[in-house]
Amino acid sequence: MNKTNFTVEALCVGAMCIALSFALSFIKFVQMPQGGSLTPASMLPLMIFCYIYGMKKGVIACIAYGLLQLLQDSYVVHWAQLFLDYILAFVALSLAGVFKNAKAGKVNTIFFGIILASLGRFICHDVSGIIFFAQYAGGQNVIIYSSVYNSYVLIEGLLCMTVMLIPQLNKFITKRRLEARGE
Repeated sequence: MNKTNFTVEALCVGAMCIALSFALSFIKFVQMPQGGSLTPASMLPLMIFCYIYGMKKGVIACIAYGLLQLLQDSYVVHWAQLFLDYILAFVALSLAGVFKNAKAGKVNTIFFGIILASLGRFICHDVSGIIFFAQYAGGQNVIIYSSVYNSYVLIEGLLCMTVMLIPQLNKFITKRRLEARGE
């Protein structure tokens, strides 16, 4: 833990963000047949944590969340698929922390973090779909099938960006990020 310099505050905020993401993941707008679901921006609390505290701390929080998802609603056909869909895909959400140290300016970098994190998670699920779920494609091109199937991740990313358009939330998160950086 010393290498990531977790403070009590970071641990508490991380636990709250994991819990909020997990609670939101139970509300499913669309449940996909071989796993995955469209939720009301359940990725956002984790991405906010990563954006405020950075990728190192974010990776730990995202692994914890991925393991909770594995317990909640798993669909596992192979150990490598488990790694892609439940560990690596959620670790990809920590990419929202890439912009932790970006200078505050006219452009709010959390939107770039959300895009990067959503694309990272999408790619992990897409590769898993191409390799391990090809039999469900029928006569379709497996790459197109997997990309369409996993597009719910990109839609959820758009939902997260939409929620971040709330001015008060955006202002609060920007302020918290600067405070966490010591500014």
